[in-house]
Amino acid sequence: PPLAAMAWLSSNVDSADLAREVATLGAQPRLIAVTGNLGVGLPIGRAVRADWIGSECSDWISDGVLRIEDAGGLTPARRAHLDGLMAKERSRLARDIVKGRPDIVLFDRKRFDWRAWALQDPAIASSLKHYRLAATVKGIEVWARPSR
Repeated sequence: PPLAAMAWLSSNVDSADLAREVATLGAQPRLIAVTGNLGVGLPIGRAVRADWIGSECSDWISDGVLRIEDAGGLTPARRAHLDGLMAKERSRLARDIVKGRPDIVLFDRKRFDWRAWALQDPAIASSLKHYRLAATVKGIEVWARPSR
């Protein structure tokens, strides 16, 4: 199972094309990815020798919550608990972005709009308001700080 998961992660993201786009934006960027997919952020970061500024490799908790909630059948108490977990993860992401000041932010928009999810937090929205869309590679948006 772990090897199968690694194979799925490797094949689920077109790392070469995405890494090429990120590399055009400058050497050793500070990087973070907003995604539930473990195969997006760190593999690209390693490929371009980025400084990873996230305290986690992905927003996997929120991804799991979204999948559970999509399945339905939750009691209000269970939904509130899961929403609380997602809020904690978004707060962690906000701290990472505010503190780490990434040069590049990867937003996964394949299955879910992680950009819209992240921008619901006022600290994230404020921190990223001057970033520009530099590229989109198969559903992954590459946003760069203007100084890049």
